[in-house]
Amino acid sequence: MRSVPEWIAKHDDQKVPDRVRQRVFDREGGICHLTGEKIDPVRDEWDLDHKVALILGGEHRETNLFPAKKEPHRRKTAVEMKVKSKKPAPARSTLASPNPNPACPTRGSSAAWMERSLTAEREKSFDERPSHDKARGFLRMRPVSLPS
Repeated sequence: MRSVPEWIAKHDDQKVPDRVRQRVFDREGGICHLTGEKIDPVRDEWDLDHKVALILGGEHRETNLFPAKKEPHRRKTAVEMKVKSKKPAPARSTLASPNPNPACPTRGSSAAWMERSLTAEREKSFDERPSHDKARGFLRMRPVSLPS
């Protein structure tokens, strides 16, 4: 049983206290958990690394913290960020109230965007996208006919 209670952060951005940082360093014998090399606390720059990254579901608590040399820790974090960016986004909440009148799209909906875009296009007489005229070597605007 622990003589001192485990430190658990109140939120993910909370700074790890110096006493906890020292306890983690002593617990691991001053060994970098990424390289297995001894960390010289005077000469080497080192961080506390979450063994299971916060962005991958790990907890911000003392038992998930391990000493790591600064450079290997940066590389590990970069890999974790790539992994996180490839994970699918969580499903959107279905708690939002549905539009009571589907014939009248809400302001931020894709149907509203489409309606505004079509209205704007109908009001234009020329297409805003340039067309390259290879024979003359310049860009020109071309007329378009829009559906009514």
